Amino acid sequence: MKYKVFDIQQDDQSSLIVDWWNEHIWYPIYRIVIMKPYDFMYQIKWMFQHIFRGYSDPSVWDADYHIAKYALPRIRKLKTYQHGFPPRLATRKEWKNILGEIVYALQYVCSDDGICPRRPTKSRIAIEKRVQNGLELFGKYFRNLWD
Repeated sequence: MKYKVFDIQQDDQSSLIVDWWNEHIWYPIYRIVIMKPYDFMYQIKWMFQHIFRGYSDPSVWDADYHIAKYALPRIRKLKTYQHGFPPRLATRKEWKNILGEIVYALQYVCSDDGICPRRPTKSRIAIEKRVQNGLELFGKYFRNLWD
């Protein structure tokens, strides 16, 4: 009985050619010629939503990212120029550490790692716990984020 031998390099080469074709030829044509009018219509729709409602559909789809993006520079500034701290805390340093954890969590949410978590590893689990702690502190001290 004879067995057919598959040439893996040839299959890989043809797949590389197809990938190159899709990436450099087909996809740009598809995005510019076919999808551009639809994208333009959505951009106009979202612009009117933003004018009349104050927000658009994409900001609702990604609400966690948009809230973090809005709050992050303000909390950074609060951490830098703080004049007081919540009455239930003992020192300013403790408040500054809490604000640091909140900033870390919000930076993570705004980063690509916060959007697409990968497989859990020990370091990733530790990061996720720290981020969760920062977000819980954000909720706990939300009413104290003033100066």
